[in-house]
Amino acid sequence: MGFLDRMKASMQRIHLTYLGGHPDLPKSQRIQVEREGDNINFYVSHKDAPVANISLNAMKSVRLERAGSRSAGKAAAGAIAGGYLAGPAGLIAGAALGGRKKKESVIVVKIQQGPVELDILLGGENAERNYPKFVQLLK
Repeated sequence: MGFLDRMKASMQRIHLTYLGGHPDLPKSQRIQVEREGDNINFYVSHKDAPVANISLNAMKSVRLERAGSRSAGKAAAGAIAGGYLAGPAGLIAGAALGGRKKKESVIVVKIQQGPVELDILLGGENAERNYPKFVQLLK
């Protein structure tokens, strides 16, 4: 494999965090996703064999779900720090800043496995940015 082949292969590989849903992957872990022929393969390490593969024919849908959540713990910590440093006004500002919404995006891949439909969840801090790349693998 030449240099250009290795570069092309690395551009077709996406790094995500597997969150759950596939029976062959028992735990949440960092994975590499790559298309090979009519399959999408999941690798823990690219040097190893794929730990799971999904036929493109088995995929029913792919969507990006965006979720927002407020952290109560961070809001309390921000309020304490703000109150200590700047008095009552700092208490309110610290709570507001500490409890900001955090974006947590998840790629949901619905597959048909025999008579059962499964939702495979892929995430990580770069899931939203990698969603278009993931969809491109399916074309």
